[in-house]
Parts: sequence; structure tokens; C-alpha cells
Amino acid sequence: RQAGGSAGIPSCGASVTSTTESFSGMFSAFLCVAMQLASEMRPWIDAGREKLPARWSGGSALRSKDKFSSKFSSIQARFRNRTAASSGVSSPGAVRRHGASHRRGQRGNANKCESAGRLPEFNLSGVDVEQPGALARVVGQIAFNGEVILVCGDTSAYASPTALNTVLQLWALRLRHTLYISDSASSCARLRSALPSLACVWSSSIRTTKPAVKSECVRKYWDMRFYFYHIRKRMVLRLAVEHSLNVLQTDTDVAWFANPYPALHTQYRAAHLLTQADAPFINAGVFYVRGAAPGSGVAWVLAELFRRLDLFMFHPDRVRDAVPWALPPFFSNSDEQTLMNDVVISAVMGTPYYVGSTAFFEHRYGGARRHVLWNQTREASLKASVRSAFERAAVMDGRTLLYRMLPLDGNGSSLPPFRASSLPVSVGATPAEATKADPRSSFFGTAGSHLFASYGWAIKSWLERVPSRGAVSVTPVAELVSSAAAEGRPQHASTAGPMPNVMTHLAGIRTGAWARRAMLRAHGWWHPQADALAAGAMGWGLRGGLLRVGGTGGSGIVTLDSVDQLHTLMANLLLLAALSNCTAVLPEFQCEFKPAAAPELGPPQYLPANPRNVSGVVESACAYLPARPCWRVEYVTELEWHRMGGSNQKGQHESGGKKEQLAVLNAAEAMARTGLLGGSKGSGGSTEADAVMKLLTAPLLPIPAAKSASKLAERWAASIRAHAELAGASRWLSPPRDAAALAVKAGSRSAGTPDIGCIAHIFSRSGA
Repeated sequence: RQAGGSAGIPSCGASVTSTTESFSGMFSAFLCVAMQLASEMRPWIDAGREKLPARWSGGSALRSKDKFSSKFSSIQARFRNRTAASSGVSSPGAVRRHGASHRRGQRGNANKCESAGRLPEFNLSGVDVEQPGALARVVGQIAFNGEVILVCGDTSAYASPTALNTVLQLWALRLRHTLYISDSASSCARLRSALPSLACVWSSSIRTTKPAVKSECVRKYWDMRFYFYHIRKRMVLRLAVEHSLNVLQTDTDVAWFANPYPALHTQYRAAHLLTQADAPFINAGVFYVRGAAPGSGVAWVLAELFRRLDLFMFHPDRVRDAVPWALPPFFSNSDEQTLMNDVVISAVMGTPYYVGSTAFFEHRYGGARRHVLWNQTREASLKASVRSAFERAAVMDGRTLLYRMLPLDGNGSSLPPFRASSLPVSVGATPAEATKADPRSSFFGTAGSHLFASYGWAIKSWLERVPSRGAVSVTPVAELVSSAAAEGRPQHASTAGPMPNVMTHLAGIRTGAWARRAMLRAHGWWHPQADALAAGAMGWGLRGGLLRVGGTGGSGIVTLDSVDQLHTLMANLLLLAALSNCTAVLPEFQCEFKPAAAPELGPPQYLPANPRNVSGVVESACAYLPARPCWRVEYVTELEWHRMGGSNQKGQHESGGKKEQLAVLNAAEAMARTGLLGGSKGSGGSTEADAVMKLLTAPLLPIPAAKSASKLAERWAASIRAHAELAGASRWLSPPRDAAALAVKAGSRSAGTPDIGCIAHIFSRSGA
């Protein structure tokens, strides 16, 4: 076909006439003709499908057609980009992924958004952004090149460590345009006591107390998470729409390894809303918003999301506006994740969509659960049309798949009858074409795992990427520490070597903030300064020294034969440290073990630690992951030891941001000090090798007799408490009030304090 093609396929004339010039020309001609034929055959395929028997009209046949449509659009878009590139026309979606010039461009984009040293002093700490003009003044001091990063959190010992660690990670990347939203002016003052330069504000738009409404969701699940769901979505709306800023919202259960802006400004530059992929489509905790002009699709999404959050959180009776068949008591779901997914689907489909966030929960947990058949509802048929709607709204920007979003008329609360014909027509191959067709168009996409990754993907890819981790090129620890100190910023997690992604999200870890903190520490993705507020509540930082296997001169890596030896070593080390008035430095070890003899301890209690370069030697191993009763125990990881200058004769210990020089004991010296397994207290001990072997072999205290595992834990706790009194460690018996409450929350009810509960738990349940 030499003439102009149909269905948006360009003419094949130029490609056909160039077939003799190069193989590339031959391939382009072949692809062009194939696309032309596919375009002309498509009506025949659709017509043939309509004549299929009824039993064939759904299921696999429908999925095959959908798959064909998706592939057709994808190949068509790639062909257009290829044609534009071969003709010398610069494609707006083309992104150079290789070569020195691309790397220089990436670095240039990173420098443009590195705000360290380029912002004015923030003097609005504790301001209420709901006061007239307050947010505009805050934006004037914190925004940088039209960008702002949003973090939320309170001052509790439970939540503040991961939130402050997120801020420190961003600061280590020289990203100081980070705005922290808390719940009161006094909370900002406390947070600033931990991080004095923190840009902290708060909002008085709603109270932090539980709403007095008849909502099953509020009644069963309300906590401070829902307060921050409301506050941060309101802040994103105001910053992005009212103040025309690009907003990067981040959860606090994350690890940031690199600057995200190079990817955001190149590969994903056409996306107005870019999120981490999650069920069913997006994650509401980590996303990036740009270009939210009033009246645009993305501006409508932000406004509608906040409207639904506020409506269902405080007015559960309004559920019927969205789901007419709902009956009291209303569940009135106000979870930001499901609501955000439904709002984005609404903007893509062009019709109000409340299926996943509201209708499902009313049918499952509300008053309608025994009175309404799901398959007979409008929502059931609407859900079946989501896939085809997204395919019709798909565009390709380079290699990035995006979906067009349009604003709905009104607030989307009215529910006209839905018909498949009401879906928007195919929007075109590129964002530019879609925007030309409707200037209100905005584009939504999910980031690849190289940018926003789940925890499981990140760890798996990291280990596959560096199979021989001892051979990885890692900058020396001392060099990284000195450069960070010279710039006045926190030490970066790159102390531990490269990661395959920009950010890792621990959203799938459902065991709470303290569990995530333990995992982040084991991997080496933690800043001790983040524990400043928790340290005061837990009574950390009061011990007089550090206990490290091998002292200051040891390698810090121990060879073990089994997981049983691992648990015995850690329990003995924590016991010895506490009796010696020291903080234990938990050693690392090789990652392969024989099967554990005590399955009741749960999954293997260790994780791969990032490699580090110490004096020209790259060391890599695994780190201990404490069990639940040990999450509140004060300890130092081996990697943290090296970062705080552990090669000195006296370690520079940092607990909650307070640095001090502490004496360092080895295992033999600690045994001699406490009199355990070595004769009289204060006598000369055995060699360090003998002491380490004793720590690996059996508990340092006699094993008490008990008839059950629960009784054994109590007997261990009593034995440890008695030795604590003999060693003069009676402070164990009167921990700070907050520490006792947190220990109970951690599962140490019978033990009384985190240290005793942790050690008793390990001894009573391990093979020792």
C-alpha cells in the first residue's frame, strides 16, 4: 500500500522506497505493511468474534481480544516513535538510556534538585498551615525549583524513628526541600529537638481524636494513620493545585538509595501522576504529582480523593450517595489506598467509580452484607469494564505506558446509568496527541521497580545483581564518612554498596513499625539519629561502654555452623553486655546455615547486610534480625559500628543522635568483669577465641527446669533478673514508664523489661 494508511498508520511509501538502502529500512517497510494489514483486519476480527457461540463470547475469548488490543496499541506506538527517530524528528517520549551523554544529563537533573545549601533558613517551625497565608510563607522557604517532598508523622516512640529515618535518608541525598507534617506545634518542637533543622509544620483542619460517628471503619480501625491520611492528602492538594508545586509524597517505611528526580524528569516526564505499583493498581503512600493545573484531570483526582476521604471519615451516612443499596450500619471506608485507586479509575473511565473502596466494603462488612447479591449490582458490571477502559485510555511515551485522566463534571457523586458506549474513545498513540484532542488531559502511570520497588523485589534483584558480593566495588567507609561530615549531612546508605533501585518500600511487612526498623537496621539502611525521641522513652544511651566480639581489632564476622548457634550467640552477647553495663555490637556472619532445630522461632532471624569497604577490604555477610520481644532492646549493628568510627580504640557511640566516646570490651574482658563461666569476678579470663566459643556453645546461665515453653521463659526471666541484681544492673527492674508500656506491646509481658524479655525468649525457644 503506497498511499496514506488507515487507522492512524502512516504511509508506507517512504519505508518501501528505502528498502534497498539498509537492513533497518527493510525492517521498517516490513513492520509498516504488517501494521497496515493488522489495521484493516481488525474490524473483521471484531465482527467474527460477535458471531461466536454464546459459550465462547466471554472468558478466554474476551481476554484474547483484550490482549490483542493492548499489543496492537503498544506496537503501533513503538512504530511511530521508530519512524520519527529514523526521519530525524525528535520524539517527545524518546529517552536515551545509554552512553556518557545520558549519564551526564541524569547527573545534571540530579544537581538541579539537590537543595542542600540552597534554601533559606526555615524559621516557621510549628506554624499552623491552616492560618491565612501560612502555607504560602512555608512554600517560600521550603520549595526548591518548584519541587517539595512531603513526609508525615508524630512524636511517638513507635512511629517517630522510621519517619525521622526517612527524612535523614533524603537529607543524605542532599534533598533538603522536605516538609514534615505533624499533629501539633508541640510535636514540631519535640521533633526539632531531634533534628534541629527539620522543616516541621502542622494542620488544625481536623482533630487527632477519634471521630464520634457511626462508622464501622472508624469504630474498629481508627488510629493516627487515618489522621495523617486526611492531612497529607489535603496538603498534596493544596501544594500541587493552589501553589503549583510538584509534590513527591513518601511513606515512612521506606529506604531511599538515590535521587529520584533524574528518572522523574526524563523517563517519566509525561506523567502527571506517577505512583508505585500496588493492588489493584497504585500505592497511595509513594507517588509524584506534577502540573496539576486547575481544571486538569490530575487536579480533579487530587480534589476528589480528598473529598471522598473527608466525606466517608466524618459523614458515614453519605455512603448512600455513592452506593444506593448500602444499609446501616455503614462501614464507610476511609482508607486512602482503596479510595485513591477508585478515584484514578473514575478519571480514566469517565464515570464515578466506588467499587473497590466503598461498594465492596459495604457488601462485605456493612449492613447490606446479608441483603444484597453482589452479582446483581451495578458495581459488579462496572468492575468488569475497567480493563477495557484502561486499554482505550492507554498512550505510550517512549517506553512508558500511561493512561489518560479527565475531570468528571461535578464531584462525581451522581450515578448515571453506565453503558460501555460511554467510555472515552481511543485517545491516540502519544500524550501530545491526547492533549491536543482534549487540553484537560492528564496522564497517570506506575513507576518501574528500578524507581519505586517493593521490598521483596529489591532484595531479590540486589542479590542476583551482585552474586559474588565480595567483588562489588564499594567506596571505603572512611571516605564516605568524611565527605558526609564535610558537607554537614547524614551518612548515606551507599556506605553499604549499590542497590538496583532508587527506593524500596516495606509496605508488605505487616508486623508494624518496630519490625520495619529492625529490618532496616539489619540491612544497613538506618540512621541512629532517627532514634532520638524513642531513646528518651526507652532509656537508651545510658550504658557505659560497648561490647564487641574481638574488641576494636576483630573483624566483626563470626563463623557459625547452625541457626541454633546464631541464637545462642546473640542471647549470650546481649546478656553479657547488659550485665557489663555495655551496649552489644551484634556481629555479622555467613548467610548459609543448617536447618534450625527450633521451628517455633519462626523464619530465619537474619538478613543480608550490605557490603562495606574497610581499609581496602570489602566485607559482606548477614546480620541478625531480632525477634519481636527484642525489637526494643538497645544494640548496635556491625555496619553501624564501622560508620561511627569503630576502628578507633574507643568507639564513637551514637544513640538517638547523641555521640560520645565509650570504652570497648571484648567477650573475654566482659566475662572476667561479670564472673560468668570464668571463676571469680574480676579474675583473668580466657582468650577471646575461647570466650567466643563459649558464647556459641551454650547459655552462660544454667538452664532452668520447666514443664512448658511459657513456664521456661518465666524461669529464664527470673534467673536473668537475679544475676542482674548480683551484677549491679538493678536499673533493669525499674525501666522508664514508656519502656515498660512498649515492652508489653512487644510481647514481653512476663519478662517485665525489653532486655530480660528478649534474652528469656531466645533462650526458651531456641535449640540451646
